[in-house]
Amino acid sequence: MYTMIWVKSGMIDLSIDGVLVPINVNQMTFITPSNYIQLIEGDGDVQILQFKRELYFIRDNDHEVSCNGILYFGS
Repeated sequence: MYTMIWVKSGMIDLSIDGVLVPINVNQMTFITPSNYIQLIEGDGDVQILQFKRELYFIRDNDHEVSCNGILYFGS
């Protein structure tokens, strides 16, 4: 599933594909299904939104909407 993580207060430390990624208050990160994610440490309020590939229709219709998967391009 595609995942958006928003730290609403405090901070968290994630390991994304083995790389430590600190996320502070009012920051977001976007995770694709191919990423491996672990919560290392956290102290705060976190909002997580997950959705399936079918919701992200642009992936198969880039030529129709003139977009190259901009939300997850290069992640």
